[in-house]
Amino acid sequence: FVHVSCSHWFLCSRACSHHTCQASACSHHTCQARSCSRHTCQARACSHHTCQASACSHHTCQARSCSRHTCQARACSHHTCQASACSHHACQARSCSPRSCSRHTLFSIAISACIQSIQIEYSSSFV
Repeated sequence: FVHVSCSHWFLCSRACSHHTCQASACSHHTCQARSCSRHTCQARACSHHTCQASACSHHTCQARSCSRHTCQARACSHHTCQASACSHHACQARSCSPRSCSRHTLFSIAISACIQSIQIEYSSSFV
């Protein structure tokens, strides 16, 4: 059921529930993970809505080439977070630091601590 040249929407995984595909050549809405539920993908070339983690819930990604909604790589520059309970545009990477938290990052549990640490860093930079 796997199609190598997937280019649009192709369903080839049982757990994936929307428009998903397991081929490496998939370019848009693709998925290879079991728990991923929407637009997810495990391929390296994925650039939009991608996900490689088993607990990913929305728009998350673990690939190096990710550039928009979150990722676990060092190249991430926009929506990033370290908390495991992140619920929206976030990631579950352990290497992420509080410095990466921005206004677009949402913590479920540690949001106050994150904001506090950022405020401390911000204020101390002017001392």
